[in-house]
Amino acid sequence: MSTLATVVQSLDNLDPMLPDIVALGPRHAGYNVKASDYGPVGEAMLWALEACLRGSWTPEVESAWKAAYATLAKVMIDAAGTLEAKRV
Repeated sequence: MSTLATVVQSLDNLDPMLPDIVALGPRHAGYNVKASDYGPVGEAMLWALEACLRGSWTPEVESAWKAAYATLAKVMIDAAGTLEAKRV
């Protein structure tokens, strides 16, 4: 969650964080996380955030969190796929 929070705050400049985000992809693949798992996990995470933030959950906040998660998921999925392609 702290990584996501940092990403939300850094959406305009993720470049400094990219190496760390890329490293998460293969790590999660090592836990048997598949690309298809990211969607349901993202939905659950957003639901939990909305429930916790209650009145602070505005359309803008939702949009920022969705963008952050989508960005993280894409980078991690791509990184895991690149690692898998190198193994073959």
